[in-house]
Amino acid sequence: MASTWQPALWVIAAVTLLLGAVVALAQRDLKRMLAYSSINHAGFILLGVQSATISGAQSSLYYLFAYSLLAMGSFAVVNVVAGQGDDGFDLSTYRGLAKRSPFVAGSFAILLLAQAGAPFTTGFFAKFYVIEAAVSAHSYALAVIAMLSAGVAVFFYLRVVLTMFTEREGALEDVEIMGLGAGDTALLERVETEQKLIVSPWIATGLVIVVLATLVLGVWPQPLISFAHEASLLFH
Repeated sequence: MASTWQPALWVIAAVTLLLGAVVALAQRDLKRMLAYSSINHAGFILLGVQSATISGAQSSLYYLFAYSLLAMGSFAVVNVVAGQGDDGFDLSTYRGLAKRSPFVAGSFAILLLAQAGAPFTTGFFAKFYVIEAAVSAHSYALAVIAMLSAGVAVFFYLRVVLTMFTEREGALEDVEIMGLGAGDTALLERVETEQKLIVSPWIATGLVIVVLATLVLGVWPQPLISFAHEASLLFH
């Protein structure tokens, strides 16, 4: 009965892809950005479902598993950086994060690039397989919409990555307010490092596992592909 529900799912997938990407682009709150980008990811998952094929089901399962790891790691980082309360989710909070915690910034950068579909990550294969399923089902326009939304998503993911590795301007301003010159490097270094980010061993271990899975399965995706294939046998 695919012909009865495919047109409706086509429209839902297209709207989901575009809405998630465009609204996420306008966000400066990182938690909101990740939440709206998850809508975009849901649209990609629907690509495989909309194809109404076994390979499409496999690609959706692959995407779902890969994105689950990326989402867990990303939201963990956002909550660690924000700390207590709801005031630490603004994009400006991430400026200079690479100096405060190279481990957290590096991990988050990998997770964000994977969500953008960077090569050698699970995100690349996830997007490739669902778009391939859409093309195989002759949903060419939907595949183009998906690729356009992925292009928009790359922008806001890279914006966060660049912000984390950009020097924090506040450190120099703090030194000047104290009445000291910018040449006082010892004090400048103290101001820049006084808010080092502390990460618990449990969260650090979780991030390592998620990042390694994202990279290893991005280079050697066969175990995850086989897992998706075995799971899709339920649809026979």
